[in-house]
Amino acid sequence: MREAFLVAAAVLAAACSTNPPPETPGPGVWEEAPPGVPGVALNYAMARGGERAAPLTEELGLVPGGLGDTALVQLLRHPLALPAHLAVGILYLPARQTWYDNWWGGSALSLTESQELAESTVAVLSRSPRVSRAAVLPPFVLGDKHTVEAIREGAARFQADVMLVYRPGCRVFRREPFIGRTEWKSVCTVEAVAVDTRTGLLPFARVVTKQDISHRTKDDATEAATVERSQTAAIQAALADVGLQLGSVLVTVPVEP
Repeated sequence: MREAFLVAAAVLAAACSTNPPPETPGPGVWEEAPPGVPGVALNYAMARGGERAAPLTEELGLVPGGLGDTALVQLLRHPLALPAHLAVGILYLPARQTWYDNWWGGSALSLTESQELAESTVAVLSRSPRVSRAAVLPPFVLGDKHTVEAIREGAARFQADVMLVYRPGCRVFRREPFIGRTEWKSVCTVEAVAVDTRTGLLPFARVVTKQDISHRTKDDATEAATVERSQTAAIQAALADVGLQLGSVLVTVPVEP
């Protein structure tokens, strides 16, 4: 009996030894960093507008079938025209958080973060010959209502002819180089749409993706701070590109009579 047990154990050990160990990324290979691991406590990929976020069209209330035929025809036939000198508002639209996002400890952009990020867009838009004023609209003006109707009302109170609404989302990767410190790569996508306050038409819509590669410096208290700095840089670059494209599009829109 004892001999049979030893033979069975030996066979089992031999079988286990033939199974290769789980593959792990080697040096120099980018590996996606899931939320919740050390160093990625702050991760835009989940609560900050990533894969589990509701589509932007749903956030804006643009649900298919929501308009009747008459309203559709009116929108199609309405001529797009804007004032010669435009006031543009910039609004950060946070994604709706799910229980999964809260479990991992994600959070939306703070008012300070959204203000700092949008400043680059303000600077770019202000250089457009069609834009006379560009400013950031605080998110609390809209509260939890993010529909086109709510955005138009907030824009009117802000006296903005056009409202640029944006939502960022990021994926984070890390790499252990052969020599040197750990590198963090943020691939961030900004969804953006411009709403004409008067008509509700959308004269501009873009999806821009930028990336940033960073490593921890002496100014970063933790790796989480490095990740956040990398994501912020990528989002800021994407927003600046959005502002540049919007400024170019606004120049081509006819002036209202």
